[in-house]
Amino acid sequence: ALREARRVLKPGGLVRFQEPTSGNPIANAARRRFPTERHDPHERPLAYDAYVDAVRRHFDVLEARPHFLLSYLIPHVVGRLRPDRRGFARALTRTLAAWDRRLLAALPGLRSRASFVSILARVPLEGSVPFAGDGHQATPARDSAPLGSSRAPSLAGRS
Repeated sequence: ALREARRVLKPGGLVRFQEPTSGNPIANAARRRFPTERHDPHERPLAYDAYVDAVRRHFDVLEARPHFLLSYLIPHVVGRLRPDRRGFARALTRTLAAWDRRLLAALPGLRSRASFVSILARVPLEGSVPFAGDGHQATPARDSAPLGSSRAPSLAGRS
């Protein structure tokens, strides 16, 4: 799939990959016990670093963000609750998601325990030297800023 993505994109073209990872025991249990339309109970995700390394073999990795440490299971549960209980579960989801962001920013080693990875990559420009950035070791500011926001990393000058 990575080769095909690179084949159809123009040099300098951007692509975002979002994939489940294998390092979170909560997510692994949820995938088996709570299959959804998005997750097959038999899927076998790769480790966080394995995804980043695989993408890096075909693209310049501009950023890699880990997602979901503690909060992964909550959305699976919210949909199964009675409607009068969902408000509390949504509040809990927001709280756990905020803790996820704080923990991942403060303790980068936890990225291997994240349930998902989001990788922004670029097809190398023809004749350019591959980008040797730190991709999966993004700074907390880069980890929290959506692309296109005023705090997002600039893609200018990266070639």
